[in-house]
Amino acid sequence: VIPNGYRERIYQQLDGCSKYPLIGFLGETGFNKTGLIHDWLRDNGKQQLWVNGPDLDNPECSLSDRIRSGFEDKSPSQVLYLVINGYHALADDSPVHRELTELIEQNPADIRIIINDRIPPALALTRLKAHRLCAQIESADLAYHMMVLLIEQGVSLVEITEELARRNVI
Repeated sequence: VIPNGYRERIYQQLDGCSKYPLIGFLGETGFNKTGLIHDWLRDNGKQQLWVNGPDLDNPECSLSDRIRSGFEDKSPSQVLYLVINGYHALADDSPVHRELTELIEQNPADIRIIINDRIPPALALTRLKAHRLCAQIESADLAYHMMVLLIEQGVSLVEITEELARRNVI
């Protein structure tokens, strides 16, 4: 059950996060995170490049190589959104963590990174947030928006609680 207005509320939150070089879109399965990100990027005409976290651990094609390939068809004034699915699957000692952190700290005006995952990435998120380089949308945010909209539509708290429990949020 996706209540009316849910997509618009999440879009507003993504709009607010889009000024940060890193956006963590983190939550349990069942919130349609991937679909929401895809639709938000498409509906706003954003240039996008999607990669799977494990694919980044390829020594033949580094993160910077992938980003460069994403820029091949990019117009000069457009921001490239690099969406990484399944970042948690990268090995703890992967050089991608360092490379991605360095890129985020450079805060390039033409790149935004969205990590779409169930768990927070193995990055120094507290430090990145303190330097205003990272914003997050988490399960609690997704559940809150869904709950408010369901209440506004007259759905009982019992039904809402059951739905959130089904999604492993509570």
